[in-house]
Amino acid sequence: PNLGLSCDDCTSPFASPFINTKYVLSYSNDLGCIDTASLLFIVQEKDDGIVFPNVINTSSSSNQYFYLPKAGLTILSLKIYDRWGNTVFSNQNFASGIPELGWNGQFNNREVIPGVYVYFTQIMVDGVVKDFVGDVTVVR
Repeated sequence: PNLGLSCDDCTSPFASPFINTKYVLSYSNDLGCIDTASLLFIVQEKDDGIVFPNVINTSSSSNQYFYLPKAGLTILSLKIYDRWGNTVFSNQNFASGIPELGWNGQFNNREVIPGVYVYFTQIMVDGVVKDFVGDVTVVR
């Protein structure tokens, strides 16, 4: 495939695929002999240091917000859902590292029932939008 190649019809292409890619090169000489070779590029995910809390304690003074502690990123979207799929929190286009911009364990200005909630977030990381999903447990 030409995915991630600087060119697919030149003698010295540069390969920089974003996903695992197997390149196959076929060569034929003037006598019609054909030879092939393959090269597998395995792309490893960069450790970007993005870690979300998995528990918030709404009665605590130090752990009462669900937010991304790593500062300097743009959170394009953060949504939190209850077990029935209802959206209990939503925020868009805000900076990471600010607890008050995250979820405080409330819905319509009332404390939610302690339990497990699911989050979906999109974050701009090094110019690339990355999706993260997981769950957070609310305790009191």
